[in-house]
Amino acid sequence: MQRCCFSFLALPFLLVLVLVLATPAAARDTVRLQLRWETQSQFMGYYIAQQHGLYEREGLQVIIVPGGPGIDNASAVRNGLADVIVEWLPTALEFRKQGLPLVNIAQIFQESSLGIVCHADSGIYHPSDLRQRTIGVWSGGTRVPFTLWINNFIDEEGDQSSMPMMVNQGLGIDLFNHYIADCISVTSYNEFWLLLNSGVSLSDITRFDFANNDFGFLEDGLYVHASRLEDAKFRDKIERFLRATIEGWQIAKDDPTAAATIIKQLRPDADLTHQTRMAHEVARLIGPRETIGLFNLDKSQQTLRIVRASEESQLYTPSIREAWASALLNKEEESADSPSLLTGSERFWTFDIYNQAIGANPGIFSVESKYILSGLLANRWFYLLDIIGTIGFGLSGLLRAQERRYDLWGALVLTSMPAVGGGTLRDVLISDNTPFIFSNPIYIQIVALIAVVGFLAAKYGRWPNFFRRNFERFHFVTDLIGMMAFTVIGAKVAILANLEWFWIPICSALTCAGGGVLLDVVTGREPRTFRGEIYEEIAILGGLLMALLLRFSDRVPLDYVNQWIAFSVIATMVFVAVVRIVVLKTGIKSPLIIVRHMLISEEEKKEREA
Repeated sequence: MQRCCFSFLALPFLLVLVLVLATPAAARDTVRLQLRWETQSQFMGYYIAQQHGLYEREGLQVIIVPGGPGIDNASAVRNGLADVIVEWLPTALEFRKQGLPLVNIAQIFQESSLGIVCHADSGIYHPSDLRQRTIGVWSGGTRVPFTLWINNFIDEEGDQSSMPMMVNQGLGIDLFNHYIADCISVTSYNEFWLLLNSGVSLSDITRFDFANNDFGFLEDGLYVHASRLEDAKFRDKIERFLRATIEGWQIAKDDPTAAATIIKQLRPDADLTHQTRMAHEVARLIGPRETIGLFNLDKSQQTLRIVRASEESQLYTPSIREAWASALLNKEEESADSPSLLTGSERFWTFDIYNQAIGANPGIFSVESKYILSGLLANRWFYLLDIIGTIGFGLSGLLRAQERRYDLWGALVLTSMPAVGGGTLRDVLISDNTPFIFSNPIYIQIVALIAVVGFLAAKYGRWPNFFRRNFERFHFVTDLIGMMAFTVIGAKVAILANLEWFWIPICSALTCAGGGVLLDVVTGREPRTFRGEIYEEIAILGGLLMALLLRFSDRVPLDYVNQWIAFSVIATMVFVAVVRIVVLKTGIKSPLIIVRHMLISEEEKKEREA
């Protein structure tokens, strides 16, 4: 009886156990990833994500398909045999020219590995020595960077007869070792090391790295078919795929040696030493850990400049180069010789997948606008204004040190405060990155030069009469330029940090006046800007104006976004300069806090004293 009762009670548990075991595991979404080449450390991030279960954690079953000879990435994505492909930018542009609307969802390689290696005993020491030589080049769109780089040095007069002969390199380095070609194509992570491992010494070769000549193209990126991004389910699984992929690449970057070991396990015939070298070089090429996968618009614009600046070559006509330019600028043009590269209004790249994958808040400004703004302010002319402003602000600190009769160290400290103090305080407060004075030594060098020269001139020499007569005017102009530049820089830092809109004018004011306030505090002087002098208010208004103008950049036609952002910066600087001059000329003051009912008149004081 007890056995029957026990069996009866155990029956439900047995049924539950059977149901659990019989129930299939939750279905996982499948993603097919087509690599550009065979399994090697070039692709270690994807294999790391697979081996560590990162894809499985995201509910994905990722099938990694190796590439190689005979594998056509274009056909794979066109026919639906691949959801995502790893491809180089030039090749992706070539596919778009052929009517395949690829979209970059993430950029893994941030630096170019491309170059050529030549026999030194062939008399090749400079790119101009390549005239009428034989160069091994891989087939497909990867010929684009080689062609454009060579044109830049050789085809200056349009003489096609001087162009080197390009032969199909195929696999390996046999063309070089057997002297079939004077030069061969190499990547810094693979073929270059294969040459050295084969017994070739550095003294036997001449190496040209395209990146060193500003001809580096973006290489391994992740591309999908534009039409598939319209499917919400596809976007969702690609976002999960990219999230796991980025984490896999971060793990690989942290420990390239361990990543190479995994590659060796997956491909037993691979040479572990070579794969380890490749892994360390690839870890460098993917850039900072925090920005793995971010499509670099600055470098895509570099590609555009290269394409536009190149002369007509044997392989690529001007109409095709303009088609590439249209793809990068998101134009939609058609002509008899140049088919459209775009499908509808799709862009050649998108940040949406990347932002969703990493959970990033793009802020109130688009990523494109922020990239263009950052690139614009990296212009040498704006950099010059920044330097002039630093000099002007630094002179204010030097004059204060001379008033107080400080020594050289005191002069150095006081000069640095208005010159770099505001920007340094800003960076410490809102940024996780190293303050700008540590990443760019030119600023502290300027501070030191002003302090030392000013100290020595004041103590042992005399300023030239011309400089003495015009010093106030010189100081006013440099200080005004500094205020213009620092207002824009402060706003830019806040924008790139994705801060709320109200922090933009605050960062502008902090950059302009923060150092001056520090100077007053250290020297025991009441800040003049607290007693009615309108200064920070101008920077605040300038920051607000810049934010307002940039907010409209998303509504400007794509062809004019660059011009609009440039206008926004110039308009802000002009506004700051005009308002500052008007304030100084008119003597306008800001109202002071006066609580009248708490004030005691002189008559009341006398009455109380009596």
